[in-house]
Amino acid sequence: KIWTSQAHYADWMFVLARTDPDAPKHRGISYFLMNMKSPGVTVRPLIKITGETGFNEVIFENLEVDDSYRLDELGKGWQVAMTTLSNERAGVANLHLGVRKKIARLIQAARKREIDGKPVSHDPVVRQRLARTYLYGEYQKALADVCIAGELNRRPPGAESSITKQSWSDIEHMIAETS
Repeated sequence: KIWTSQAHYADWMFVLARTDPDAPKHRGISYFLMNMKSPGVTVRPLIKITGETGFNEVIFENLEVDDSYRLDELGKGWQVAMTTLSNERAGVANLHLGVRKKIARLIQAARKREIDGKPVSHDPVVRQRLARTYLYGEYQKALADVCIAGELNRRPPGAESSITKQSWSDIEHMIAETS
């Protein structure tokens, strides 16, 4: 399993395993909880270009997970996984807080830094990039508000949580490019 977020800190993870090879597509998959310290589990960090880690490759070699760690009925794991992922994605609503702080620091830095005696923020190209990044941050907040409103009104997470996650990824790139 590659691109596993924070696996180097995890004590447990979930595993989807095909338990009925004759069942079509999403049927015949079961959902198990797995102890990360189980024999046969190896975690290898994936090093980003910045030197940071966060994502990992998790390797399973001759791993056995006892059936007592299965959630729900045998073969019903896909439904459990979709519920898990929907609720996980709903949590991305709060990502806008960190993004908006980064944008504020970026704007402040552009106001303080000078080139030829003038703040960088006076450059029309820089100003346009900062404005675009700021507006995208506000868009991120609006998406988050939709997610939060859904949670408050007990609606199950919908497409807005996936859109919010993609938007968050896009704005992080935008911030990095503008810095």
